[in-house]
Amino acid sequence: MNKEGNQLLSGIAIAVHGWSEFYEGVNVEAIQQPKTWRLIKAINGDSRGAEEMVFVIHGILQDKSLPPLNMKPKMVPSHYRFLKQGVIITGLDTPTFSDSIKSATKIYGLFDRNFAEGRMESWSCVDRMLNKYDSIHASNHYLMPKMEAAGTTHQPFKKLVGPKGILKAMAKEGRVHTENNNVLDTKWKTQAEGKFS
Repeated sequence: MNKEGNQLLSGIAIAVHGWSEFYEGVNVEAIQQPKTWRLIKAINGDSRGAEEMVFVIHGILQDKSLPPLNMKPKMVPSHYRFLKQGVIITGLDTPTFSDSIKSATKIYGLFDRNFAEGRMESWSCVDRMLNKYDSIHASNHYLMPKMEAAGTTHQPFKKLVGPKGILKAMAKEGRVHTENNNVLDTKWKTQAEGKFS
């Protein structure tokens, strides 16, 4: 348990194109504080040793909407909670990416079965911009309603995300920025010996 009383799950990182090997024993688990849903897998049939599934998709960055946020969006404050950060990744019809698309569709189905009809946002892997290659759009919100984040701690925006304080000013009046609103990124560097770090 963490300090907010949520169960901490360790993670398994798998490539999405290898999803079919891990499908058995995978469930969607609702976490109440903050209100989220996570894909978990029991380890060796023991649900107490459940691990959160973390996916890796290799592809080409087709489009992005990422920090920093340097201009205040032109929207009414009640719509601030819908402001998203995200990426669109394509594989240009490579077999590995096509397998990832099939796996992502199965994962979506797993989540969809846990919600009443029409409650989960529809999802498609068809590229609406080019209509040529399949793509995956992944995003999350900068802010969430405070009532859905009961018991969690507001996380300050990193300097690179909100250098001008715009997001900090938007995170008021019933909206918070939590750990689940953070986007984690990794930068790979090639060292002189040819190794990655």
